[in-house]
Amino acid sequence: MLHSIDLIRELLLRFPTLVAACCATSIVGCASLAPIEKQSPSEIAAKTSVSRDEFKKTTTLNGEKVSVGNFGLNCFWLSESKADSGRREWYLFFKTYRTANEGWAFWEEATDENGQSLDVIKVGGDVEDAGATDELIAVEMNPEYLRKYSKSGIKIRIDGKRASQVLMIPGNYIQGFLVSVQGFLTSEK
Repeated sequence: MLHSIDLIRELLLRFPTLVAACCATSIVGCASLAPIEKQSPSEIAAKTSVSRDEFKKTTTLNGEKVSVGNFGLNCFWLSESKADSGRREWYLFFKTYRTANEGWAFWEEATDENGQSLDVIKVGGDVEDAGATDELIAVEMNPEYLRKYSKSGIKIRIDGKRASQVLMIPGNYIQGFLVSVQGFLTSEK
């Protein structure tokens, strides 16, 4: 019987590319270090990133990326963009990586667990090595909708022509993102 170290050595010898890919995914993939459900809203708020586009005159806040599916290759995150003109846009971004065998999902619809249809914007897609595909969509959100589910969380099903994925956006994640947005707006004044 192989011991753990012998098993690792055997995997490295037989499948070096697979082992390297798994290690890289665990380090830089969408996955957060602690499960999102175990983080406090303040911990989640602290992981929100802020970026500025001087050409478009917008500031964007992106919440922590939350891993879903196998190996942390699929993820979602909340985002809010504020233009200098005052216009604000809120989104739930959903990014997927699918193998060549799985092919394109063609994400096109989003519906929450209460039957509410949510608008979807196709942001981008790309074909990677060996025919794998990346797809990115944005589901339109608004602050009232997020506040409504900031305690209970909300399940949203994303449907495509060739796939379906249910996302659970926990209440603590929504709370943390809203705290970061409020903190940013307060600091702007």
